[in-house]
Amino acid sequence: MNTSFSSYEQTAEHGLILALEASGDAVSVAVMRDGLCLAGAEHKARFGHAEHLVGLVSDAMADARVEFTDITHIAAGCGPGSFTGLRVCLSAAKGYMLATQAHPVGVNGLAALAVNALSEQLCDPDPNGRVICFADTRRNSAFVQEFDGCAQALSPILDLSFDQLPDWLDNFYADNENRPLILAGLTEHLSVHIPEYERVIYLRQPVNAEMIASYAAQALRAPERFAYTGLVPLYVVAPKLGPAKSQA
Repeated sequence: MNTSFSSYEQTAEHGLILALEASGDAVSVAVMRDGLCLAGAEHKARFGHAEHLVGLVSDAMADARVEFTDITHIAAGCGPGSFTGLRVCLSAAKGYMLATQAHPVGVNGLAALAVNALSEQLCDPDPNGRVICFADTRRNSAFVQEFDGCAQALSPILDLSFDQLPDWLDNFYADNENRPLILAGLTEHLSVHIPEYERVIYLRQPVNAEMIASYAAQALRAPERFAYTGLVPLYVVAPKLGPAKSQA
């Protein structure tokens, strides 16, 4: 469901977006105004996102030469992805939102990948096209979602094991081989489980904060086309707790 208020629309066109993303094997931030990324920073680490995020924000804000009082929107990647990474990202985003009185923009990372994929390929909106976006679950499976060539979601988010993934993609390709096809979000770890097909574009970059910021900017301009939420995690499956640790 979209969160849409008149104040969002008034500030979206010339607002300043601070975007955070930590759902995968990197933590990143971006500062964007009017669709232009002023600065960004990233630290690649499978774990330990929390210890780097605040420093990255400070660096990006300094590089962009803006103040925290200039921020009008806090955009955050809501997943799907690492449970711990999502909690780190969204907790920080809420803190910055409260400190700056900025408006929240929660973004589905797979939708941000779809918008970025179509933008990178300089594609005109084409409902006939298809974009399949991926994110690593870190549980020997992948989150998968299908979008059309206008970046509109055509399926719910699936959680497919690495054993299921090749057959699912073979069937999808057989049904859609005459359409323009893009596979996006293919990290090195995921790529080994993805078959190679003819006439398919492979984009081997995971979602990052600049993609989150770009999606947020478009969503604020056209909320009827690009859905966004508050700063709430997008859990495809319920978070699972590990075994209790001994107190001895």
